Amino acid sequence: MDGVKISKELNRSAIPFYQEKALDLFTEITQVWNTTENFEPIVYDLSGFKKTLNLAGSHNNEYFQKFVLQFVKDTTANYVIGNNTITGNAFTIVQNNSKNTFTIYINDRLKDFMYDKKDVELMIKAKKNEKLTHQELVKYEENKQKYNNLMLYSKAEMYGIRGKYNKRLYMLLIQFKAKGFFIMNYQQFKEILEVPETYRQYDI
Repeated sequence: MDGVKISKELNRSAIPFYQEKALDLFTEITQVWNTTENFEPIVYDLSGFKKTLNLAGSHNNEYFQKFVLQFVKDTTANYVIGNNTITGNAFTIVQNNSKNTFTIYINDRLKDFMYDKKDVELMIKAKKNEKLTHQELVKYEENKQKYNNLMLYSKAEMYGIRGKYNKRLYMLLIQFKAKGFFIMNYQQFKEILEVPETYRQYDI
């Protein structure tokens, strides 16, 4: 499926991405977690991970290693999401040098703002007014706010856009699509898009 599901609150937070490929990787692994249970770690072999980053034909392993290191480093931040400030890594990547595999883990605190397979199935069932088991009903009530904050964007549309700022703007605009207009505090807008303080208003 093409749709990527994340929380509106997470989408409105300043997620640091130092380059476009880092934002593409975030989209890719978020979509994988949408289709797996309990946010199981994602395991890539070297060729599969490079393919995910559109680097399948690249033999520049030094660039690749720097990218992985920078991705984890840059997603270490203070995430102000709703009433919570979460400090730490969004993701941890473990490289097994003997097997040439990369295992991606999600920060436990961010699971409250992302959706796994069970979340998606439960939301679909509730939307169709299908009968829920007692256990499902309890989970739905416990996570009602999280489910109400669901937003969906297209990976195909995202990959058809060029430039980190343009992709981030697309994610914001999709969130407000139903309203038909987009309003945000200018300073918050700059923080979310990671616009350098040295940029003047007419540079943006």
